[in-house]
Amino acid sequence: MVRKKMKLGFTENDAARRSAYIKRKKVLLKKVTKLSIVCGVDACAIINGCPYDHKPEVWPSPQMAKDVVTRFNNIPEIEKNNEMVDMHISYLEERVAELKKQVLKKEAQNRDLEITTLMFKALNTGGLEAVKPEGVNDLVRVIEKHGKDIKRQIKSLKRRAEIEVGEMVEDVVPRESLFMERLMNPPAGQQPPPLPPNGYYPGDGSVMLPVGGYNGFYGTPNGFHP
Repeated sequence: MVRKKMKLGFTENDAARRSAYIKRKKVLLKKVTKLSIVCGVDACAIINGCPYDHKPEVWPSPQMAKDVVTRFNNIPEIEKNNEMVDMHISYLEERVAELKKQVLKKEAQNRDLEITTLMFKALNTGGLEAVKPEGVNDLVRVIEKHGKDIKRQIKSLKRRAEIEVGEMVEDVVPRESLFMERLMNPPAGQQPPPLPPNGYYPGDGSVMLPVGGYNGFYGTPNGFHP
């Protein structure tokens, strides 16, 4: 189940705000504890100004938090600023590198679109006059790419057709088997009546076939057995 994204803002309801404070305070202190243990760094947390607590919440203890803050304040301002500047520069460098990748990707997409347009224009006009010599390699690359896409689509359509034909056959065969089974073994109450001794049902209009004798008959006047 996807967790619903919470809207960041002040909670007007007092009970809900108090509940959120208690829950999130525990989460914050737990994360600071993990950061200190896993990374082996000095860390502290001070929560103050909350109407639900009569005194500030300090982790891990007031004395240890005071020591951490004191050591931080004793760091020369130039080192603090250098650290902040280095972090800012590192962030900017990462951002610039990411933007350069996006620009190169867009340029490649625009180039492919331009070459594709020239390719279809050449197919319609039957000439490559609009293609510059330096663009021939790009044109070949785009043609090969479209050729691979067409082959892949043809292969996918063949595979889909084979699957559909197989499903049709699997659907028809059971029907034929069921029809033959019902024909050979009809349900109770649907069996045909037994044949009479002469092999014909009375009054069904059946005609008896002649049996060969002299002149092809057994001498009966009408050529048939009575």
